[in-house]
Amino acid sequence: MKISLFVFIMFICNISNAQKNHFIRIYSNQKHKIAKGYLQKVSDSSIFLIQRRKNHVVEVHYYTIGYVKLRRSVGHTLAMVTLINAGIGGVIGAATSHNSSNSDFFFSNHNAIAGFAIGSTLSAIGGVMLGTVIGGTKGIVTPKIIPVKSNLNNWQTASKQLNDWLKK
Repeated sequence: MKISLFVFIMFICNISNAQKNHFIRIYSNQKHKIAKGYLQKVSDSSIFLIQRRKNHVVEVHYYTIGYVKLRRSVGHTLAMVTLINAGIGGVIGAATSHNSSNSDFFFSNHNAIAGFAIGSTLSAIGGVMLGTVIGGTKGIVTPKIIPVKSNLNNWQTASKQLNDWLKK
């Protein structure tokens, strides 16, 4: 029961990590990053991105685009899932430590700080495994790079792919 509750909570929190906006990076033909942000809209000649830190919308025309990277790397997913799991495990470890009223849990032989440390460590290890699976699955399901090469025909194909991706 304890383990299944723990796994269920980690699963729910990782689902919330997976449901976010579509982050993209745009590169020139010389492989220099032009812009990065969250995809807002794709028109017949440009991409509109929201850059949250600067709080404005950026328009990038197709003739300046070499290629578009659709999502963050597997390492980013791995790190986010690991951090989320470590936080949850630490809270559960501290809450079910010796100081709590229920002494049947796994961490009941430890104080709150040790329970937090043990829970965070075990959950981080589980997060690394789960993050690897989630990141690897994302890599298989979604193509990572869309070439444009400042070409109108390539842009028309890319804009259809980006619009389809935006609708998901």
